[in-house]
Amino acid sequence: MIGKNKLFAFALAALAALAATSRADAQQPATPEPAVTGRADALFQEGKVLLEQGRFEEACERLAQSETLDPTVSTLGLLAGCHEQQGRTATAWKEYLATARRAEAANDSRAEFAKQRAQALEPSLPRLLVRLSSPSPDIAIYRNLERLKASEIGVETPVDPGAYEIVARSPGRHEFRMTVTAREGSKVLVDVPDLATLSAGSAPLVTPRAPSGDVSKTMASPPPRKPPPPPPPAELSGRVKIAAVSGGLGLTGMALGAMFGMSAVSKSNESTILQATCKSAAECEKGKDLREGAYGAATAATISFGLGAAGLGAGLILLLLPSGNSSAPSNSGAAPKVQLAPIASSDGGGAVLSGRF
Repeated sequence: MIGKNKLFAFALAALAALAATSRADAQQPATPEPAVTGRADALFQEGKVLLEQGRFEEACERLAQSETLDPTVSTLGLLAGCHEQQGRTATAWKEYLATARRAEAANDSRAEFAKQRAQALEPSLPRLLVRLSSPSPDIAIYRNLERLKASEIGVETPVDPGAYEIVARSPGRHEFRMTVTAREGSKVLVDVPDLATLSAGSAPLVTPRAPSGDVSKTMASPPPRKPPPPPPPAELSGRVKIAAVSGGLGLTGMALGAMFGMSAVSKSNESTILQATCKSAAECEKGKDLREGAYGAATAATISFGLGAAGLGAGLILLLLPSGNSSAPSNSGAAPKVQLAPIASSDGGGAVLSGRF
């Protein structure tokens, strides 16, 4: 139940683990002026509150300002967690590693947590490789207007997911441009050709236009057709009723799934925070109990969603099935006989639709 409804579990865990102590406990040897430290503390506290509220863009901005004024383990670690929630995974990965180095230098136990977060992110990082077919000291490579260092050319570099425009420029040469998209866990390769071989001006892409003038034709309206006779009332009525019941059961299953899902996420988040900050065996045990409760709620949500989807699907099938040939002989004048039986298993749920039309 992560996805869009993860409700900041990782961010809250980072908040508990990396901001467990005050910033004053993690000050670097070169302490800034009191006024600067006070401003950095205020920005840090604002960032924590905004992060808990899920307002990541504002939270990251406050934490970055605090880190600039007064670098600490708490601030940089929490900034990494904020960028992770924004989806800027490569930025967060670099900041977690920097947090670990800073914590180790200060003999701070939070170094291990920062290393674990960096290791967890590394497999999913997109990587961008820009290669030059004709290396030259005069050529400049830009990635979204930022010039790449010589050490970043010809080397796979972790980048945040998203679109990147690669531009190559050299004095007296034509410019090369290419836009690529870096996705989670992907490797993107851009081969920059020899700029001397590029033509004076490549033909621009032109969006095709519609032909000028009105090309539509006026046609006489065909005579109205006689509507087909309605299907037998008994069959239509019985099928629609069964479809309505099936759809209602499906909606109920979906609602229960959503309720259990939210309960699972809530218990999981509470367990994560409690286990990261527990100070007694009772508190830690409560965190484990909450985690078990979250697993149970998640299982119930999966089964409910499965039954709900089956109910809705069965209702839709009933509505879309053909009404049958009215001229065919019928064994009885009764309405169609249909049965919908829910099923459940350890890995989900569903329903069995059976009957005769």
